Amino acid sequence: MKKARIQKQFDHGAAQYDVLGGLQHRIVNDLLQRQTSPAEFVVDLGCGTGHGLALLAATGHRRLLGVDIAPSMIARAKDRVPQASFVVADIEKMPLPDRCADLVVSSSAMQWCDLQVALREALRITSPGGQLLISTFTRGTLSNWRALWGIHDDAWFVTPEAIRKCLTELSVEHMELQTETYRARFTSFASAVASIRGLGAGITSQQGLMSPRKYRAIREYVEAEIARTGCFSLPYYVTRFAALKAESPRAQPRSPNLLCQQATL
Repeated sequence: MKKARIQKQFDHGAAQYDVLGGLQHRIVNDLLQRQTSPAEFVVDLGCGTGHGLALLAATGHRRLLGVDIAPSMIARAKDRVPQASFVVADIEKMPLPDRCADLVVSSSAMQWCDLQVALREALRITSPGGQLLISTFTRGTLSNWRALWGIHDDAWFVTPEAIRKCLTELSVEHMELQTETYRARFTSFASAVASIRGLGAGITSQQGLMSPRKYRAIREYVEAEIARTGCFSLPYYVTRFAALKAESPRAQPRSPNLLCQQATL
């Protein structure tokens, strides 16, 4: 997806992001449970409206910087966490110095990037011995929703194996990798469409791209499922990892301690 489109979607969705972003909040809450002692300087990549930054501030982290591609997201984050600093930037190319951050976090943002480029950039700004805490959507996310609209591209999201491959090529230590399945449940077709659009997932109502009959058939299918089971469920596969940047740029990465497991929340 082109960055201009991503920026436009998240700018447009900023006003409703916290209303519709319960799933995103759960994901960042789980990610930040892995944080260590308070860091001197923390950078949140794809900070959105500042939910993660607020949690970091509340747990004693000192200097905070939020980075996001969408100015409207940054504006809301400033209101939520006024003590933090912010920069509007693409997390694949940040105007930040090398080795500046003691802790780099990112939740539900890297799926919209070139994974390898984004991870390298995150590692670039991390100080030697600093920690990375990152989560991203992976293969299988929204699979049933995409299938309804006739989208069968398995490469829409990366696999956990692709993340592992990228990480093993970088100078990281004590790496842990985990995949979990989150489920968003909706009691109306309209709420499912609004949620996906509001979260910038890129797959919204396709009414303008198909016949009214096809669109109506999809809506009726979802509504029938809700009538039968009480809700319509959408899966989000989330891979998160924690790692430390190697103390020396010349050090060979240790054999990663990969903790691969899968659960349904």
